[in-house]
Amino acid sequence: MRLLFLSLVLAGCTGSVQSAAPTVAGEVVAVDLDPWAYDSNATLDVRTEAGETVRVEVPARTNLCQASLGSLSEIRPGDRVEVRGEQSASAVVTPCAQPDHYLRRMAANG
Repeated sequence: MRLLFLSLVLAGCTGSVQSAAPTVAGEVVAVDLDPWAYDSNATLDVRTEAGETVRVEVPARTNLCQASLGSLSEIRPGDRVEVRGEQSASAVVTPCAQPDHYLRRMAANG
């Protein structure tokens, strides 16, 4: 039993931090790129399958992000996206700080 416990503890210590970043998928219901004009965060509101709306913020200086962000200017309301990033205390997800973060448009269903 001790060996099993020790194995689980060690596995947790060597595990990837990637699983800590939340992944959100759903339909884009709003896009606001205007804040980029004054060096602030663009926003996407994403409605999940559960009906929850999640705010996604993308920094204006995407060239400083380690994330794979694709072309945000091509994302429109009605598109389906998947996002992985840091989640703030106010539940805003920001894909930027880690190489495993991303924002990607998903293929349309049907």
